Amino acid sequence: MSDLQKGEVVIVLGGAAHTLKPSLDAFSRLAARFETHAKLHEKLMAGDVSAMITVLRHGLKMSDSAAKALPNMIFQCGVHALIDPLVDYVFKLFNGGLSAEEWLSRQNSGDVAEAGGGGDAENPLLAGG
Repeated sequence: MSDLQKGEVVIVLGGAAHTLKPSLDAFSRLAARFETHAKLHEKLMAGDVSAMITVLRHGLKMSDSAAKALPNMIFQCGVHALIDPLVDYVFKLFNGGLSAEEWLSRQNSGDVAEAGGGGDAENPLLAGG
């Protein structure tokens, strides 16, 4: 069973700390928009601002009107300051609250079946597709 509260990631936007929280809604919307974790990961690593806005919008559960402030907030803090925390959040969101390090540790120790995973082919990020 996953511990999605573990999947929370704190970021600083507009000079204030905000917590990205995993939810079924965020997972469903991001999965539908980007199709795979690997595609979303690739966009975030490339600094795709549109992808960042979408992740922030759903991870912070922002209303449409509040989300209009995101481009300015990203501009102020810089795209590169957000890449690592957003990638971390998305990995946790798509992997039951586990960080990449925790997922790999379970993979290497054989606890993957218990954690609800399988081989690398079942994790799109690690499988490269």
